[in-house]
Amino acid sequence: MIQKGKCIILKSLNNLFYHIIKCWLLCTVNIIAVITLCCVSLRGYSQVTVPYIKFEHIGTEEKPIWPLIISTKKVEIPLSYSEVEMLKQMGKKVIKDEDKALFQKNIITNQISYQLFKDYIFKHIGFFTKKQPVNLEYATFKVSVEQRVFYLNSVNSWQFFAQAIHYLQKLKSDKHLINGLNNTLHVTN
Repeated sequence: MIQKGKCIILKSLNNLFYHIIKCWLLCTVNIIAVITLCCVSLRGYSQVTVPYIKFEHIGTEEKPIWPLIISTKKVEIPLSYSEVEMLKQMGKKVIKDEDKALFQKNIITNQISYQLFKDYIFKHIGFFTKKQPVNLEYATFKVSVEQRVFYLNSVNSWQFFAQAIHYLQKLKSDKHLINGLNNTLHVTN
C-alpha cells in the first residue's frame, strides 16, 4: 500500500513537473514571439534615411523652378499640400512617382560625385546665409544639405551654380549631376 502511494505521488510529481516545464516553454515562446513582433513593427519606423541635397526655390515666381534633389539613391520627399491639390484638380486620385516628377527634379548620382558636390558646398559656404533673406528675389533658394539648412540669394545663385559646374567638370564628375545643375543654372537667368 505504501509502495502504491509512493508510486502515485511520484506520478503526480512527474505530472506536475511536466506541466511546469510545458508552461515555462509556452511562456518563453510567447515572450520571444512578442519581442520579435515588436522588433519587426518598430523596424518600419526606424527607416534608414538617404542623405540628400535639396535646392528649393523660394524666390518670386516668374517661371517655375522645381526643387532639385541630389542623392545617391531614390529619395521619397512628399509633395506640398498645394502640389497635391494641383494633381487632384488634374484628375489624379493616386499619386505616382511620375506625377511627383512634375514638381521636383531628382538626380541620382554616384557616391563620389555626391560627396564632391557636398564638399564643394561646405568649402564655399560664403555663398550662403543661415537666415532667410528678406528680399526674396527670383533666383533665391533654400538649400538643405543632409538636414542643415542654408539660403542662397539671387545675387550669388548664378555664380554658385556656374562655379560648381566648372569644379565638377574639372574633376570629371557624374555628367547627369552636372547637366542637372546646368539646367538649374539656365533657369536662374
